[in-house]
Amino acid sequence: MAARGPAGGGTPAPTTQLPVETRRGQVWADLGWPGARLLLEYDGRGKYATPEDLYREKQRHDALVEAGWTVLRVTADDCARPEELVARVVSAAPALRPVVRRRPLLTA
Repeated sequence: MAARGPAGGGTPAPTTQLPVETRRGQVWADLGWPGARLLLEYDGRGKYATPEDLYREKQRHDALVEAGWTVLRVTADDCARPEELVARVVSAAPALRPVVRRRPLLTA
């Protein structure tokens, strides 16, 4: 997912393991586009083993939002539908809309 943007959907490639300063200190986001202040955080089924895990993640999420970032949570199901994932990214940060590059017309 990271090499060419989500699923290579034409969006710019995100930065992986992006450090973000928050009121709770520095946290590391899974993927992000600093210029758009957009983060993608991957949530697997086993990520929240205890209620305390969920509580800590909620505090972390709130700190990222308070620091001015938009956070999209994605799962394996989301990654299996790349077109929808790209649409979510573009909806959250229109500046990341894929650019269609056209070849110049050849003239004689």
